[in-house]
Amino acid sequence: MDALLDRSTAVRKLLAEGLDEWRRRQALEQLAAGEVTFSKAAEIAGVSTWEFATLAKDRDITWVSDEHLEGDLEEL
Repeated sequence: MDALLDRSTAVRKLLAEGLDEWRRRQALEQLAAGEVTFSKAAEIAGVSTWEFATLAKDRDITWVSDEHLEGDLEEL
């Protein structure tokens, strides 16, 4: 029975990690396409704006532009 619980826990963890990665990827793609603001993308990704800035930098996604700044300022 313990092995079954361990396997079940492992499967749930893998699914959760996969979903988190999918959310981050979707948010980065939408940001790169100019479909969402930086802060909205961080929200979609489910991470802080500081964490999201690191994700965007690691993937060479430029998010600072006049359009992005205006959108972020409007959200604030």
